[in-house]
Amino acid sequence: MDELVVVSPEALNQIPQIMTSTVQIGSELCQAVIYEKINDASYDAQQLIRVQQYEQALNIYNQILSKIPLLSSREQREYVIVSLIADEQNIFQPLTQLPRAEQDKWVEWLGKAQEYVLSLAETASFAISQQLYQLAEAYYILGRNEQVAIAMQQATTAALQIADPGFRANEFIQIARFCLQFQQQAEAQQALSQALAAVEQMPSDNPYAQGDYLYSIATLYIQLSEARRALSLADKIINEFYPNYIRQEVVRDAIKRGDLHLAQAVTPKIQGAESQALALVDMAVYWATNNQPRLGNRLFAQALKRVAKEEYAQNIQSRLIQIYSKTGQLTISLNAAQRLTQDEAKALALGAIMVAYAKAKQPQQVQKILAQLTDLIQSAVAVNNVGYVNNILQFAVDARQYNLAIAILNAVKNNANFDSKPYWYRQVVSAQLALPDIDKALQLTKQIPGKFWPEERNISLQEIAIAYANAQQWNRAIDVLTQIENSAFTPYQVLTGAELAVIAPSPIQFTSLIQKAIAQTQALKQVELKAWALAAIAQAYLRAGYAEQTQSFLEKAIQTAQQVEDNEMRGRLFDQIINYLIQQRQYTAALTIAQAHPVAYGQGLTYYNIFQQALSSYAFDVALQVVELETVPDILATKLLAIAKTYMQLGRNEDAITLLDRAFVVAQKIADPESRVVQITEYMEVNDENDRGSQYTHLVKQYVALEHPDKAQQVVAKVEEASLRDYLQAWIDC
Repeated sequence: MDELVVVSPEALNQIPQIMTSTVQIGSELCQAVIYEKINDASYDAQQLIRVQQYEQALNIYNQILSKIPLLSSREQREYVIVSLIADEQNIFQPLTQLPRAEQDKWVEWLGKAQEYVLSLAETASFAISQQLYQLAEAYYILGRNEQVAIAMQQATTAALQIADPGFRANEFIQIARFCLQFQQQAEAQQALSQALAAVEQMPSDNPYAQGDYLYSIATLYIQLSEARRALSLADKIINEFYPNYIRQEVVRDAIKRGDLHLAQAVTPKIQGAESQALALVDMAVYWATNNQPRLGNRLFAQALKRVAKEEYAQNIQSRLIQIYSKTGQLTISLNAAQRLTQDEAKALALGAIMVAYAKAKQPQQVQKILAQLTDLIQSAVAVNNVGYVNNILQFAVDARQYNLAIAILNAVKNNANFDSKPYWYRQVVSAQLALPDIDKALQLTKQIPGKFWPEERNISLQEIAIAYANAQQWNRAIDVLTQIENSAFTPYQVLTGAELAVIAPSPIQFTSLIQKAIAQTQALKQVELKAWALAAIAQAYLRAGYAEQTQSFLEKAIQTAQQVEDNEMRGRLFDQIINYLIQQRQYTAALTIAQAHPVAYGQGLTYYNIFQQALSSYAFDVALQVVELETVPDILATKLLAIAKTYMQLGRNEDAITLLDRAFVVAQKIADPESRVVQITEYMEVNDENDRGSQYTHLVKQYVALEHPDKAQQVVAKVEEASLRDYLQAWIDC
């Protein structure tokens, strides 16, 4: 009963002109249904925004706004309005891509929502203030600065009416935060003054609660460059953590603003050797990058000394070295790293310095440190997938030192201890392709040892060949294709050749590539690879519009796959081929293969996957073909309802009604009991979403959404369970 349906602009809570039921619906049930309808519609509107159906989403938003007053519960009214505007980035950010005139319609809706919020009683001032500054953020995203100022002023007025000083302080802190986001420093200052005044009115018997608010206010004062005010508040907080964190933030902010006198004055007041050392190294970085390296080096040395007697001194010192190495003061950083004696701490420090030397284009130093680092790595008892090598690789990738990353990878022994090695090979190559720098990606891929990592090398070459083809560098694409080899698990040569054939610039080149792929397939001895390769050729013919050849190669793929003797292995091969075709968005071909699947359970799963992917891609012809293959009423009804819902989203209401009518007939064939549970474990059970009662529920909701209460009433008449019947009747009547 949790299915969410998209309602049409006119349909939300539509009461039929002719009532065919004499059931009296209680006000409590009616209220619950109205609330559920509104929440369903809110969710569906947000889903429509996600698929860029903005006009239909706006219509639903307007309908919801008109229905909120029907709710008798103030809490529910507040929740609904918040749910509509709280997720500003996902709801309103996409609207910035619309033309100004289309945005204006949404701004008009925001204005209506603003009027409604202001109409709430004074007892709801806390909610009013919160909703108004959320509306302000929506206005801000849409570039309506005048409306932002008005909404923020109204939020301030509402916050002043909040009786509880803690709630009032919290609201003014939020308002200040939003003002800073909108670059309104003066307004933020005023809000923080109000927040402080509210904190002073809080009962003195709970100083920890006061400290929480003072901490939040202090951090905002730091953002306003009001460091001294923040420090003053820190002295009033009894919580040990907050004052120290405030002082650390003051130092960071002071360094950022170039106020090193303040940073130096506050640092000794920071508690904890590690925290003090981090403040010192931050100051060191400032001076080293502002033409005073001697002062920077002196502060760096002080930072190292400050933590020398700590329990984890070398780990902390390694972190300090990593930070300071980014300044270019590499000699002093390297000397400090060489004094470390613990392998992991030393390796991480050397790794950061090596990356810095690479950025500075000093290859000799890079090679020296790499040799030392290689000795450390290879002498380790084990290098695991959460070990320090991952950190060093991340340093290199973040700095775009991809050749160095490959060199580090190749320094790690090819064994099971470092099981994230394949991931890093792919990361490095993918990063170059994303730039895009295809030539560099190819250069890096050639450094991947194919003997140990054939999958990573060949899949990278495959992506590079396709990237060259898409960049209209056809000769380069063909050259890379010749370097690709089949692995023990994947026929990369044929997969790549077939893909290139589809995007070939001429029919002659298509024919040449596909014939070569066919010859390579015929030469394959491994049955599993040959079947997959035949399917790849079939999908290439399909995409190129060759129906006869498509059918021929699909049949060959099926016949070849059926040669695998072990039934389980044969089923896995069919799964592999079908998943490949789904990834290629060739749902018709995938369905053809699925119909020959040797394992009933596996076939059902592939039908489900094909149906879901086809439906989400609006490939209704394939989705309907899957429906025709279904014989179980429970699953058949579910699929029909899913297609009908998607039709509704696209405004194909007549098609939706046709499928709903069919789903109603099917639903009546679902076996008793009307409501079922599924036993997940010995102690856990859940409602069966495919039982007859659930299907009736979906049908009523969708019929009502499509303004067919008479059809919905026919469904209700078939319901046996009294409570479900009342609920569905309320969905029609309320």
